[in-house]
Amino acid sequence: MREASQPADEPDKDEKRTRFRRRARIFVGLSLVLSTFYVAFFWFDRLFVSPQELYRRAFQAVAENIYDQSRLADMSEYKAIYEKEVKTTADAVKYANLLFKRLDDPFTQMSDAPAVSRREDASKGFYSGVGMVMTAKKRPVKVRMVMEDSPALKAGIKPGDEILFVDGMDCMKIPVSEIGDHTRKHMGETVHFVLRRAKKTMNVDLVPSKIRVVKTRTRHLPGDIGYERIESFVPEDIVTIVQNDLDSLSDTRALILDMRGNPGGSVDYCLLIASLMMDEGHLVTLKSRVDADHLQTMEYTLRPDGMKVVTKGTGEKPQEQKIKRRYQVYGGRPIYVLLDESSASASEMLAAALRDNKKAIICGTQSFGKGVMQIHYPLPNMTALSITAGRYFTPAGKWLGDGKFDPARAALAAASGSNSAARFDPERGIVPDVVIEPVPDIEYGGPNDNQLEETARLARLALEKKAKPAGEQSNISVKKLSIVE
Repeated sequence: MREASQPADEPDKDEKRTRFRRRARIFVGLSLVLSTFYVAFFWFDRLFVSPQELYRRAFQAVAENIYDQSRLADMSEYKAIYEKEVKTTADAVKYANLLFKRLDDPFTQMSDAPAVSRREDASKGFYSGVGMVMTAKKRPVKVRMVMEDSPALKAGIKPGDEILFVDGMDCMKIPVSEIGDHTRKHMGETVHFVLRRAKKTMNVDLVPSKIRVVKTRTRHLPGDIGYERIESFVPEDIVTIVQNDLDSLSDTRALILDMRGNPGGSVDYCLLIASLMMDEGHLVTLKSRVDADHLQTMEYTLRPDGMKVVTKGTGEKPQEQKIKRRYQVYGGRPIYVLLDESSASASEMLAAALRDNKKAIICGTQSFGKGVMQIHYPLPNMTALSITAGRYFTPAGKWLGDGKFDPARAALAAASGSNSAARFDPERGIVPDVVIEPVPDIEYGGPNDNQLEETARLARLALEKKAKPAGEQSNISVKKLSIVE
């Protein structure tokens, strides 16, 4: 019987394999540790930086993206001066905004974490505060509108009430924006207001909270007139909501589209809503900055099968693409658009697209005049930038203005007794086809809404006379009427 024997070099091979496996495990472990550190550093650098670095990044982002590059000279001069004061993230936000004031652009600004959170809430249909929408251009500050299901409404506050003091601060001496900022800084806490109504002073305690915003209002008016009010173009579901509203008004013969007080919002949502009301036509031209040296132009044109977008970059060939649209649910019937001096940005864009394509008649008073667009630019430390990176032009080729409030125009308005300063500069905003001056302390859609009542009367009169749809304005005698009540 022969005894089996093991080769002499077998132990050496086993030992080599063991050493190889040990080294492989160490290599893999080190690789995982290094990759983890790399990923952590990669995201940490994007999520958290020093206050000074945050300040510098904010400056650089604005310098590269601001539409009007001629405004940078003065800002660059003060960059180093303010940077010396930056010690915390709050300082970075504060001094960046002081720096951006040198641009003379009220829409380019840096937001801290609470402001970023409020923006996200707004996109989901929530508002933080007490629910009072205030006039911003006159003193004393007045309540223009009270939001539904808000602390202000529950306390009995009404449009026209004057706001005199908030927690002891004299509202005659502070910016209107500071009133809202103060209430939002005290969410869940009691804020004391001193109001005046009919020369009688009222003391009211309100607790700021998150309020679910009413995004649209719709109803049937006498004479087969549909009424659709859009509060803003910010909520993510606003297009679907408007589409459902218009579906519910399918049995009406004319539509009043109320965008008074609408401050704007998403360009994309605005253009999709336009596609609900027309089959085809040029919608808008956007001119925006790509970087410090280049601009690009984007032309949006509605077609029955989609929305055509032609992009023209500096020194580049035009690029064409087609994006999805919503199919029209309220075309071929008269549309009357209601605007006022607080209608701005995307609301003006939609109104201009409808009128320039002969789909609507504009009523009310001259709009605000904000033909500029902002981009949202996320930054580390849970902050963000809003940068005026572009301008938009109506289908007729008009730029509606930079959206800045001009005190000289306000003085002219006050001297004339008018509620609208915009009309003293006809190049700004949209001048209505039918001017209807509002009554004092008007409540949109309320019992005293003379603008809505008069617009509905005009719509019924046109229907009774069997006038052709507003989409065929070339055959309609539209006079520049001025109705004062």
